Amino acid sequence: MCKANRTLIVLVILTALSAGAQYASAQQKKPNTNSQKQQAATADKAAGKAATDADAKAAAAKKDVAAANDALRAAQDAVDEANKALKKIEDDTIDAQSADSDVGKARDTYRAADKKYQDARKSVLDDETFKDRLAKAREADDAATALTALRKEFDDMPVIADSRTAMQNARESYEPLKTKLLEGTSDWVTANDDLKEKKKALDDARHKFSDATVAAAKAKAAARKADKAAAAAAAADQAAQQQPNQKKKHQ
Repeated sequence: MCKANRTLIVLVILTALSAGAQYASAQQKKPNTNSQKQQAATADKAAGKAATDADAKAAAAKKDVAAANDALRAAQDAVDEANKALKKIEDDTIDAQSADSDVGKARDTYRAADKKYQDARKSVLDDETFKDRLAKAREADDAATALTALRKEFDDMPVIADSRTAMQNARESYEPLKTKLLEGTSDWVTANDDLKEKKKALDDARHKFSDATVAAAKAKAAARKADKAAAAAAAADQAAQQQPNQKKKHQ
């Protein structure tokens, strides 16, 4: 075989080997459709489960908010009832004091002064002239300023200011005697302690309701995020499953 022929044969062999190597490399780089389908299906399943779990947590958190709200309402009702009970004991105790006692005298003086003050306020508020001025103040361009000025004028009226001062002086004399009397009454002390406990429970209920509301908001946001991720994974899985299967190469 001549040298030229041998050279030609070698070139043909090298060309064939190069083409085969390129084909093999292309086959390795070509995506495996079957593997992609399996990965997409697995991702879809995982995302779906995560979304289901997140939705369940959001639903549970919503129930926690409802339960916390019920507990808060119950705690508020308990405080209201305790306040009523304490007020009744207080009123009964004060009213039981004779008019000749120090507490009775201070009580009656204060009540009379307070009534005079309230009557003075009512007399001014019921006056037609003042009513007209009040209506104009409310309709003014700067209603807030107008109402503030009228309120100050109202408070500074002698009939209001004088009766208010007399009421405040009477209260300052009455309150210490009243407090001393009540703090020495066992029923009042018990009811007052009960009210304090009820208020403490109410504060605790408010904190729990606030915490439950925040937790529910976070759970809801997480559920929305998980649902979006699940929808995207489902769409990707559907697209992957629609791709034709890759055929195996037979020798």
